[in-house]
Amino acid sequence: MAPYPHAPDPWTIADSTADFLRARMLNPRVLFRSCTIALTMALVACTPPPVLKPMQTPQNIAPDMAATMPDVYRGAEILWGGRIVEVRNRAETSEIVILAYPLDGGQRPRPKEPPQGRFIAVLEGYVESHDYPHDRFISVSGMVDGRLSEDVDDQPYVYTLVRAEGLHLWPAGFENPAPQVHFSIGVSGAIR
Repeated sequence: MAPYPHAPDPWTIADSTADFLRARMLNPRVLFRSCTIALTMALVACTPPPVLKPMQTPQNIAPDMAATMPDVYRGAEILWGGRIVEVRNRAETSEIVILAYPLDGGQRPRPKEPPQGRFIAVLEGYVESHDYPHDRFISVSGMVDGRLSEDVDDQPYVYTLVRAEGLHLWPAGFENPAPQVHFSIGVSGAIR
């Protein structure tokens, strides 16, 4: 007598499962949906998470637009990034002058896109210029805090001032990453 008289025959279960999978998975519509879902999940998994988490949703304005209308955008939460032009230390604050570029979904500057003007990230206290070297890329979150008029290459220029609340310095060469392909071999087994 079988130890479990009411248990179904395992071969019957295997045959019915195989018939079900054959009927469902070979259906082109189901196969297309399955592949679409798998591809979408793979692409979402490749998207880097944001490095800066602003307190509020940043406004979608460019630095050059904010410089033309400082009273309208004063206090606006922003998330900008670009290439560091220079670092200046003042008596109470430090300023990082940045040539702005649009950001991608991972908040990385896209230097192959047209620049969006310059802005100055203002930080409390002293900032070592060695820590923020010329030509490195940076992302900044903060609030628009006015504008500053100065000369750039003997031409008048209006910078947007940003009270920086968050900074992320990107590693050198991040904009030209080599494809990251990794192979591995796994070993599996069971102990009885």
